[in-house]
Amino acid sequence: MKGDVLRLKKTGIKINGIESRREFFFYGFVLCFAVSKAWGLDSADDSYKLLAMGGLGFWLSVLRDTKFSLKEYISMICLLVVGASSLLFSGKVGVLFPFLLFTASKDIDIEVVLKRLSGIWLGVLVFKTFLALSGVVGTTVIIQNRLFMDNAQRYDLGYGHPNLYHVVFFIGVSLFCYTHQKLRIMYYIVFFLLNLLVYKLTYSTTGWVLTALSILGFAVITLIEDHCVKYYVLSRFLGMLCVVPMIMSFLLAYLYRGDSSEWIRINSFLTGRLNWNYMYIHKYSVPLLGQRFDNRVPNMLDNAYIFILYRYGIIVFSILFVGYVLVLVRLVKKDDIRKILFCFIFLIYGFIEQFIQNCFMNFSMFFLCELMWEVTKDNGKESKNRKNDRC
Repeated sequence: MKGDVLRLKKTGIKINGIESRREFFFYGFVLCFAVSKAWGLDSADDSYKLLAMGGLGFWLSVLRDTKFSLKEYISMICLLVVGASSLLFSGKVGVLFPFLLFTASKDIDIEVVLKRLSGIWLGVLVFKTFLALSGVVGTTVIIQNRLFMDNAQRYDLGYGHPNLYHVVFFIGVSLFCYTHQKLRIMYYIVFFLLNLLVYKLTYSTTGWVLTALSILGFAVITLIEDHCVKYYVLSRFLGMLCVVPMIMSFLLAYLYRGDSSEWIRINSFLTGRLNWNYMYIHKYSVPLLGQRFDNRVPNMLDNAYIFILYRYGIIVFSILFVGYVLVLVRLVKKDDIRKILFCFIFLIYGFIEQFIQNCFMNFSMFFLCELMWEVTKDNGKESKNRKNDRC
């Protein structure tokens, strides 16, 4: 470790809290992809491609500076082969990102990484919002009939779609609330009011509801921790709820009948998502390592679970969601209610959006890194979230 510190100092790089050159490269790798998503870049954008190339360069540097055992090398190679094969068959580069993250994360303190990312993510969001409101970045206005309002003016604020702007806001707020455990109640009130303001711009009902759920959930946990209330039952109940969005995704898609008035009302409430889910699971078979969707059919699939299974294949699906189940089991045993809630709010968003497939938008996927290396970052201590143990 001392040699790493000396080598880092010789490069002239001085960053508080980063103790080795390998850590510096890891942060570079994560930031290249995370900042591109916080800015709302699409994979077709030239800026995104430049950042992705930089991120891959940092990733290779991380691997070069990391020592692995033979067993670790074999595990890494297997994961990368699965990711690369699914990329080849599906044509979607996003399938590779989780495997790049897992293989580069050895001995990295994920909690510290997420806390630093929370400030950076919100900073990028605020800066781009300022540019959009000041006219530097173009804003598209969409006129649509929304819940309880006809001809609503929806602003994308430079993100391509109003829903995406609210998703980015949701991610930033949720990440900040998770990583800052001692927030005063005033912060939650401010975030709640900001959520209302963002809704007035985007009219994204899903974004508003799930952001409000996230704010309320973390506020309640903060109050529980402050009053030293045991949450043994709550952590287990919430842990079980985490698998409900995935189960309901496939169950509703299989049970859906377009000629039933009840199903039509449910489908209308979900803005047509059930119909698209039904169409995709009946049009395509489940592949082993991915497949390409018919370009003649509009990609209107807004369910992450069905998308991952039918686009990336059953092997990738199994790795990710069996991994989630194992992580949740560990968290429930530790009564780590804050992490469980963080997983839950992203997993429930997967029921109505695709973005949780991307580990640089779904930051709960970072918890799978610890499972990958079978290393806990508590260093023999119980989770800081478990204040009830100190009561």
